[in-house]
Amino acid sequence: MNHSRNTLLILLVCSVMSLLLGPVVILMGALSVNSAFIGGALLIIGALGLYAGMKALDPGE
Repeated sequence: MNHSRNTLLILLVCSVMSLLLGPVVILMGALSVNSAFIGGALLIIGALGLYAGMKALDPGE
């Protein structure tokens, strides 16, 4: 797939921000179930976005 570098950079930046905000949301919510769910979702979304962005930058094959 052909993506512009700017789009990939935005994806990577948002993914890293999501990875950083996940634990903050969990701790700011005093480890409640709702904050753990939202923080966990942020971590998963950030990890998947980071993987997709890095894969798109260097497909390897």
